[in-house]
Amino acid sequence: MAEAEIEAGAAGDIAEVAAAAAHAAEIGAPAVVVGETAAIVRCKNRKKRCSDAAPLSFPQTLRLPNMTQNFKPPATLAGRRVLEYALIDESLEFRGQGRFFSGDAEIGRVPCLALCDSGKEPTVYLLHCDRDWSILFTEHHPSLHEAKTSAEHTYPGVSTIWIGTHTTVEDATKHLKEIWGPHRCNFCGKTPLDLENPRYIEKNGAVICETCVMSCYEILREDQEDSSTSRSQPS
Repeated sequence: MAEAEIEAGAAGDIAEVAAAAAHAAEIGAPAVVVGETAAIVRCKNRKKRCSDAAPLSFPQTLRLPNMTQNFKPPATLAGRRVLEYALIDESLEFRGQGRFFSGDAEIGRVPCLALCDSGKEPTVYLLHCDRDWSILFTEHHPSLHEAKTSAEHTYPGVSTIWIGTHTTVEDATKHLKEIWGPHRCNFCGKTPLDLENPRYIEKNGAVICETCVMSCYEILREDQEDSSTSRSQPS
């Protein structure tokens, strides 16, 4: 029996992995999965691109790893709980030309999308991300439905590949504590996520936020004014 190997390819080529595996099954070759995704099936006597592979038809004995496991986003992105995500491959057309910019640079096709909420407002965020889940562009929508509709306009067909994260509020809170715990103000207990313009002073293992610094300043100023008033009054 010929041996077939599924070579590693770009992240998000999940459809190609499936097509490659189907071809391996078609020719009766045991599939050897290398890496998490694949682009080519190689056999001893032939080499075939996945785009030329046969339609998907898997025998029950053919097993593939969870191709999305290593590409799952963290529990939160930009301080917001991740609800669902999608891995974009070349099978999806990109229709977002001229829509997304970072400064003067246009953000084109991205490999990853994420839908997030903050838990504090009804807004749903559609994040356009790179393979490491770094955010390249953010859309704001009033509902999950409208966020998905916008994504569908940009990547027709993406509505069929959204993956739920099952991240609970508790999971998101735990993740944020792990990230921002060292930056929590020792006076008010707030993290940078709780402040509109977070600025902190850290020294000798203690942390104080700008809000608390200003509050201390106001207390000292009022004490100085009271002292000045007391000294100026005749005895």
